[in-house]
Amino acid sequence: MSSSKVILIGLLSLAALLVVSLLSAGAFLRSDMMQKQIRDRLSRALQMEIRFESFRPGIFGATDLGNFTAFNTHGDSLFAREIIVHLRLLPLLKGRVAFSSMDVADLRLVRLEPAALPVGSEEVAPQKTPPSVGPSQFALTNPLAAMGALTVTNASVDWQRADGRSKLQMAGVDVSFRAGSSGKSDGELHIKQCTLLEMVALTGLEGSLTFSDNTLSAKQLTARCGGGLVEGSAEWGIADIQPFTLHLKGTGVDLAAMSEELPGTRLSGAAEGAVDLRGSWLDQKSWVGGGHLEVREGTMPKLQFLQTIGQMFQIQELATLKLKLGEIRFRIGEGSIWLDPCQLNGGDIVFLAPGRIGFGGELDLNAQLTLPERLLSGKVGQLMSGRFSAPDAEGRRSVAFQVTGTVKDPKTDLMERVVGGDLGKFVGGLLGGFLKPRKAEATEAKETKPPLAAEPEAPKPNP
Repeated sequence: MSSSKVILIGLLSLAALLVVSLLSAGAFLRSDMMQKQIRDRLSRALQMEIRFESFRPGIFGATDLGNFTAFNTHGDSLFAREIIVHLRLLPLLKGRVAFSSMDVADLRLVRLEPAALPVGSEEVAPQKTPPSVGPSQFALTNPLAAMGALTVTNASVDWQRADGRSKLQMAGVDVSFRAGSSGKSDGELHIKQCTLLEMVALTGLEGSLTFSDNTLSAKQLTARCGGGLVEGSAEWGIADIQPFTLHLKGTGVDLAAMSEELPGTRLSGAAEGAVDLRGSWLDQKSWVGGGHLEVREGTMPKLQFLQTIGQMFQIQELATLKLKLGEIRFRIGEGSIWLDPCQLNGGDIVFLAPGRIGFGGELDLNAQLTLPERLLSGKVGQLMSGRFSAPDAEGRRSVAFQVTGTVKDPKTDLMERVVGGDLGKFVGGLLGGFLKPRKAEATEAKETKPPLAAEPEAPKPNP
């Protein structure tokens, strides 16, 4: 037999083998086993139960998972309109699933933080994880551990606290990753809008991503905030303790412009600040760091206890404190933010509030209010001015008091310090009730009240 015939027979045999393998692979693609392998792989990667409404396999092309959902028993959920999984051909011919790349479109991730255990609760957390880590905690895993490329387009994130307040919101998120050599992967991050703690609004956040040595690094992060610039970097390890570092710096921020992106928040002034933070993402008590914030020529949210004393002493300046300079320097550690100093300087009026703010929002501040003596010249002011300190060299008098409660519901003993004893508590509660924004609530209730049904007309007598 000639060599050309041998080669031809070999090629025909190889082609036949390839056809048989493709037919076998096609049958495997359409099998329940194939779907189960894909489901198991994605479920392990997300640590969530997953489902998809449609399954359209392709040998050389892509396997399409339509209306993909994932969830756990703690309320966390993930939805994607479409996930396209590209499979490696050689493992597929052997009846195994291996991803070469993945494209995710219109992803929505909802994260619900578990409620804190009540004080004195005897419930014991599982011993296999730290006490602060519940089974609902998301674990960062290498997105390219089992594939060469990952692309996520038009994603959104809604991270909510246990009390219903928003912790993090992101919209228009695009992420791309491609595996490189020596276990290193590079990618890009683009986020149209990002809101943190309902207090900071960022737009146009961009940065480069690197995954190497079990660490995700985001370098050269830039974003716009109130017309100003925010720059920084971050790292997040995928080890069991998930160590992280964060460095951010903001300059030229117009708080009035930023507030337009935050419903319910009305701030103004020129701000700049910085924060450095590190620790284990899963254990907030391990977080350490610090930073500063300065606001010039602005206004701050109305503080009800300052409104109360302003009402009593007829000091309009306390109702809306206008800042010449607001300066806050803080240290982070022991599960709290430590303020020193925290000073709101309105020129004539100065409010100091050094102390502690817990990560849960609890307050423990040693406050001091300083006023020029002329603002205490009214009849009520003269009657109770003895509660203030003697005038200093600049003619200012001050009173010290405590701020406790929570950020959402602060409490002070300011009125007791100024008026004295039980009478101060009574007057403070009475004035505080008058100062609550009942007008807006009444208007809203009026608008939502259903209209009364029209009374039926009396029947006319028959002619």
